[in-house]
Amino acid sequence: MKPATSKARSFLWYQTSAVLILNTIICFVLFNALLAMAFWGIDSYASGRMAKKIKTMIGLHQETARLFNPDGSPVDNGSRNFYQLAWVDFHAYGGLSPSYVAAVLDESYRLAERGMVYQPWVEFAEPEFHGSLVTVQNDERNFLNRRTINPPNLEHWPIVKIFALGGSTTFGYNVSDEHTWPTYLSTILNEQARAKSLKLHIEVVNYGRGYYYPSQETSLLLDLLKAGHRPQGVIFLDGVNSPVKDDVPEFYPRLKEQFQNIQFAKDTQRGTSFIESIQWLPAIRLANAVGSLLSGRQPLTVAQRHSAVDFNGVRYQVNTFRQNKAISKEICRIYAVTPMFVLQPSAVYNYNIALYRRSVPPEFLTWRARAKDFYDAMREDEDLIDLADLFENWGNDKKAIIDELHYSPQFHQFLAQQIAKRIDLTKLDPSRAPLDLSAATGSRTEN
Repeated sequence: MKPATSKARSFLWYQTSAVLILNTIICFVLFNALLAMAFWGIDSYASGRMAKKIKTMIGLHQETARLFNPDGSPVDNGSRNFYQLAWVDFHAYGGLSPSYVAAVLDESYRLAERGMVYQPWVEFAEPEFHGSLVTVQNDERNFLNRRTINPPNLEHWPIVKIFALGGSTTFGYNVSDEHTWPTYLSTILNEQARAKSLKLHIEVVNYGRGYYYPSQETSLLLDLLKAGHRPQGVIFLDGVNSPVKDDVPEFYPRLKEQFQNIQFAKDTQRGTSFIESIQWLPAIRLANAVGSLLSGRQPLTVAQRHSAVDFNGVRYQVNTFRQNKAISKEICRIYAVTPMFVLQPSAVYNYNIALYRRSVPPEFLTWRARAKDFYDAMREDEDLIDLADLFENWGNDKKAIIDELHYSPQFHQFLAQQIAKRIDLTKLDPSRAPLDLSAATGSRTEN
């Protein structure tokens, strides 16, 4: 009887273990299913869909006081990122309605949440995005650009194309399509052409992109021209992003790491495939989120990123800038394009910090000291249009910056006016076709 009893006990143990394992698996699956539903709800809320439904139900969209706090900071409606909450100042938007500004911030948030897309030679660009106020679109050769609102060519006059290159201040972070300096410039130049009885139509194309600096702009210009674009003029607006370490793009360290991982994926697949394969599980996502929260990690502001950079000295930065300018000038000469190099007004250099809605952190002042040395050296260049003092011309008591360093709609317009004064439309040949159909047509959009 003992052997039978032993077998029965063994069977009972195995049966109990199997039930426990099965229940554990079921509980794990249910737990992840619940987490997946929770994450879906959070993602929906973060994208603004749930927030919009809630605001529609209770009518908060009509109560402008609920959109911004008295100090000008935006109310977090689920469609505000860390940077917007930390820096955006509604009072700098110069009379635009709270609902309009809030809508711009909503769309800017959704665009930022999509991250960047890869592009050859220049590494990254803002992705295609079609909002009612913020638009990133493809041109005739599939190059991404911020929508410029050009006046209609009702008379069908010859087109003069001008490309605008620069960083986020040219792209127009946290302002609408109609309030970027390239849009204003197009309106102003077409008005000037009519006033001078010049039968030509000006179209400005905004190729400004976040984080871009002269080395990337030079590469982008060359790629545009090789693909067949034939603008009559190109404007480089630089200064804020120019002091860089080692002359590499913003996301270089992470892209380098990813390239290494992809390049040798076959060699490392056995050791990493399982870990990588479970990263999608909601439980793993929750663990990663909790770990980030406990570590106290927060997105860095622009000032924090720049203050942490080990700068190689003003001489290195200035030389890099001048080399890119010389290369861009030669490229423009080869393709018969008229270049304009503008040293932009920079909040880091000489903006009245008393106009910010919050006190600037110590790292901002560190960044300012480094920027001053760079600007003081660059202002000696004779072929560089110096607009560094434009804040003073605008008025030191007027808010020109809407967040940490990006221009207000009114200052975008003022900047466009100053640039327009330096453009001689009679020297831009309208007979040149804006597109060389025989050139390469390779797509530069990677979605």
